Amino acid sequence: NGPAAGASILTLTGLNFGVSSGIDASIGNSSCASTAWQSDSSTVCTTPPGSGAGLFVQVHVGSLISSVTNAFTYNAHTISSVHPRTAPTTGAASVTLFGLNFAGIDDTPSVSLGETVCEGTKWVSDTSILCRLSAGMGLQKTFALSLTERVAELSKAFTYAALSNLS
Repeated sequence: NGPAAGASILTLTGLNFGVSSGIDASIGNSSCASTAWQSDSSTVCTTPPGSGAGLFVQVHVGSLISSVTNAFTYNAHTISSVHPRTAPTTGAASVTLFGLNFAGIDDTPSVSLGETVCEGTKWVSDTSILCRLSAGMGLQKTFALSLTERVAELSKAFTYAALSNLS
């Protein structure tokens, strides 16, 4: 496992990695940020940013490719809080979702509040995403964040309130 932001070190072991030049590695469909030959049986990959579970890892030596399936999983993203937790029923307010492993792999993540998709979303950092709310109603609504094939939820995270009830 490794963080969605990448930059972790993954040691790959095998046979016949050759000499120090001409080796490359990838995780899923993304090349490692860097690959360093260690020996005929070991190389080190600095993981690229990414998302997903059970990804294949490949080592490329010249024109030869060796692959292992279900070899690497990026840590799942999580939502820990939102701010603000209340906005008017008229919508047009922005809410920031805070959490972990949002990475920069998807510049337009899908965020929904209850059954309503945010009017717009913007990736800010590995720990925050901005959502522009639609008009709505309801108490203790759940935020859901979809990045690639994974969904993270934060229950009872948000309430629409009449303007006179906002603090």
